Amino acid sequence: MRDGPDDQHASDAAGIRASELGTLREALDRCRPGGRWILVEVAGDPGMGKSTLLARFGSHASGAGWQVLSAPTALATAADPTWTRPVVLIADDVHRADPATAERLAGLVRHPPTGPVLLVLAHRPRQLSGALAAALATAAVAGVVQRVTLGPLSPAESAALLPASRQRPGCEGNPLYLLAPADAPVPERVRAALLPELFAGSPVERLVVRAAAVAGDDADPGLIAAVARCTPAVVHRALDRIVAGDVLRPSGAGFRFRHEVVRSVAYESAPAGWRLAAHARAAEALRGRGAPAAERAPHLEQCAAPGDEAAVETLSRAASGALHRAPADAARWLATALRLLPEGPDTAERCSGLRLAYARALLLAGRPEEGRGHLHRLLAELPPDGRAPAAVLAGRAEQLLGRHAEADALLRGVRRAPHPGLAAALACGAMLRGDAAAARRWSAEVLDHAADGADRVAASALWVLADRATALSGRAGGCPTAPAESPGTAARRPTGTATPAGRPTGTALEAGRLDDAAGSVDAMLDGELVAVMDLAGWLAEAELSAERLDDALRHADRMIAVAREAGRHDMLATLHGITARARLLGGDLSRAADGFDRADAAARRSGSPIRVAEATACRAWLALWQGDAAEAVRLAARAHEQDGPVASRLIGGGAVRAWQRLGTDAAAANRLWRGLESSPSDPLVRVRWLELAARACAERRLSAAATACASSARHLAARIPGRRLRGYAELTAAHSLLGTDPAASAGAARRAADALARAGDPLGARQAWDRLNATLAASAGPAPPCPRTPVRATAGARPDRAATGLAALTVRETEVVTLVAEGLTNKEIARRLFLSPGTVSIHVGRAYAKLGVSRRAAAAARLVGAGLAGASQGNAGGPPGIGAGLAVVCRLRNLPSLCGVAPAGVGSSGWGAGGSCGVSAGCGSVRGLCSLFR
Repeated sequence: MRDGPDDQHASDAAGIRASELGTLREALDRCRPGGRWILVEVAGDPGMGKSTLLARFGSHASGAGWQVLSAPTALATAADPTWTRPVVLIADDVHRADPATAERLAGLVRHPPTGPVLLVLAHRPRQLSGALAAALATAAVAGVVQRVTLGPLSPAESAALLPASRQRPGCEGNPLYLLAPADAPVPERVRAALLPELFAGSPVERLVVRAAAVAGDDADPGLIAAVARCTPAVVHRALDRIVAGDVLRPSGAGFRFRHEVVRSVAYESAPAGWRLAAHARAAEALRGRGAPAAERAPHLEQCAAPGDEAAVETLSRAASGALHRAPADAARWLATALRLLPEGPDTAERCSGLRLAYARALLLAGRPEEGRGHLHRLLAELPPDGRAPAAVLAGRAEQLLGRHAEADALLRGVRRAPHPGLAAALACGAMLRGDAAAARRWSAEVLDHAADGADRVAASALWVLADRATALSGRAGGCPTAPAESPGTAARRPTGTATPAGRPTGTALEAGRLDDAAGSVDAMLDGELVAVMDLAGWLAEAELSAERLDDALRHADRMIAVAREAGRHDMLATLHGITARARLLGGDLSRAADGFDRADAAARRSGSPIRVAEATACRAWLALWQGDAAEAVRLAARAHEQDGPVASRLIGGGAVRAWQRLGTDAAAANRLWRGLESSPSDPLVRVRWLELAARACAERRLSAAATACASSARHLAARIPGRRLRGYAELTAAHSLLGTDPAASAGAARRAADALARAGDPLGARQAWDRLNATLAASAGPAPPCPRTPVRATAGARPDRAATGLAALTVRETEVVTLVAEGLTNKEIARRLFLSPGTVSIHVGRAYAKLGVSRRAAAAARLVGAGLAGASQGNAGGPPGIGAGLAVVCRLRNLPSLCGVAPAGVGSSGWGAGGSCGVSAGCGSVRGLCSLFR
């Protein structure tokens, strides 16, 4: 038992345990006034910071004037029944107390002294037993003990101590293990904290602990006995005591250390010579059992001698099986096999094969620079007719390092050599460097010759991505770029109809290729998928581009689970970016932000510049979809600095510099539009940039450039299928028409809201509704006389609202209270109007105040009594609030004829029955309508 709190386990985690420290301080405050005894039990697993917490609490109590005593002094002091001076008695690690001390502590719990005494007992629940455990349990039932449990730190608290990318597997919020980064040796302070516990037992127990560390996880007693050179009976008795001390824990038929850090400290504490011999005994024992190569390889790696060809064979087989499941292990075993392999002409071919496998393992393990160097040395030694496999792999290394020209040159250099994966590698490389036309050409070649497998999956996905990216260039379908249209023609033609320049792309061929590729991936076992993940990952990217979000999430989530188990950080970065973008398009901002964080962390661990650029470009997506052009441009510029071609493909590149120089200059606006027009990015990204550019140009009164952006967006949406593309193209048109034709702008904004809501894009739909509201607000002015409508003296005059509280409602309050009358809850109203529930609550409260009611039923009765609820308000498709709200407000204010908002052709799926907002024509202008709502 420790004599008291010390700082042996001290870490920055102590500052995080503020809640637990506050509980102890509250107990101290309760103890003083009444002069009464209080018992506090502090429980937590090893390393959770119990000792650090008690040290901090002891300092606080001492500063507050209390006498702080520790065991065994605490026991003698507390036994004095006449003690009246305030005292804090602290006993740490009471689970280690000898029987006599444990009995005295149990007696103290059962028969506490009188006076202001606070007793704090800290222990590990797994190891507490005997009389003290029984006494604490009885006290807990009686309610006389307060328990403080130290659980794992939250992910955020753990990241504050050590970034997630540097944490060892299985840390699970344990502060002690967070002090030992995965990429560094175990720190001395952690070793000092663990060594006394590891070797507190007898010499036999210390020997068994070291033998278990050499034997590895889940080692059975027989293997431990062979390593320790002890009889099984001796080992079994020692294991009973070691398990009782919570150093080892049962795991199936074997035993494992409670954490990898504990095993590392135990292993490193053994003498180097003893470890070498122990590994040899373990390897021999496993060979005698006929154990798989993967179980013998860790021991041969440590003890095999040069020239041992049997060890080389075992290590090679183990590495082959672990290459995709555990590439870091495979790289180590192959490096050892190369070291052990004898040199000579008889082993030259075998050596080349091992070197190629070693380079592949380095790439998969996130060490592309090392793999590239190894492959270049290998290529220099190979004959020209035998370079194709190494050249394809070297091209992959160059791609991971962002050296796209070098990768293409390497692959083209072996173009004449027969290699099954060469065309697929060329297609992948072309897409990575932003050459969509070449990617389409190479993927078509693969589709013409590959029957099935990962190459065909990648080719199908790349063909879809390339076809969508080249849809407007004339290279994919043979159609030239559309000629410029007049502003009136471009703005008023409904999005989705074919432009004079060409026809929409064929959705059937695209869908068929994606369906075939998805079927192939779905049929793969996890072990098959992990081996071809570099190729199969393109499928999720293509599904995202084609707006098949559910399929993209399904495939990406499965591949994330497989990649995480294999330690494939390069693929994790890409796949987390795909899931984050898919959730962003679906409106799930919180999960999208978490996905972007995970993509960042995986990209940093991957060692690949293109993965870092991908993660940054995905961050720009978040800003782009939130409408923050400045932040999107900043992140896009950073992604271009990291890898220009990758950034251009994911977030666009032709307009970053032009956007940064955009002012009120028409020439700069034209450069911005032309840069976006020529961008090789995904069509959805391109149309979002066009939408933001149109908004920026309209705000700067650069109407020609805004109209050009709208024309480009409409042409893009006409050629490529997708509701989101149509919706954002309509929103772009709404921006461009704001200053010239408010009626057409409002109609385009309403069509955009409908299309985006139907596409399941609440962020975009909300932006379209905001555009509509802004259009109405900007068009507000003096209203012309209307039948039965009082003429206002000024544009800012308010209508007479003394007659009824209904007339005092704003447009938004009318929308909300109309839906209340339909029986919708606040959450349902929020979803329908793309608002937060809190905002809806505010509008409901204000409407109640104006109506003089306090319940939903009373508000509904007011609207029904006035004839303003209970009947359909139109707006059959899309969010009903604005159509119904306008209709109700018009009826509130006795306006039988107000229109001019919805363009012809919207129909009942737009504003309401008859293709209008739900009220008849008469006022003649949007300005007259909007002036009523200021």
